[in-house]
Amino acid sequence: MSGAEFDLIGLVRAFVLSLGAGLIARATAIPIVERRPWKRVVTLAITGGVLVLTVVIFTLWPSLVTVPRLDGLSRAEAEDLLSKSGLTPDPKPQHAGGVEAGRIVPNSQKPKPG
Repeated sequence: MSGAEFDLIGLVRAFVLSLGAGLIARATAIPIVERRPWKRVVTLAITGGVLVLTVVIFTLWPSLVTVPRLDGLSRAEAEDLLSKSGLTPDPKPQHAGGVEAGRIVPNSQKPKPG
């Protein structure tokens, strides 16, 4: 898609949060309507709380990033690619035969790509 990208993860988070909040709201309304609703109230409140807590944990949990392959790129290209991937470059200059100065030595990056 060009322009605005569709954010499926954001949509799922919003849906689960609203579902959890709805269950909690429903649990608080049951005592007004029914005489002895404690099992339903506790079940709905716990279910809603778990859904909301799941979304909060999922949102705050660090996401995994795929490390791009940098072999043969220039230092500027490698740093740009890493920055676009959300990674911080930490260059360690080294010399290798057959590799042009200022280029990434093949199979030398850490962590490995993937």
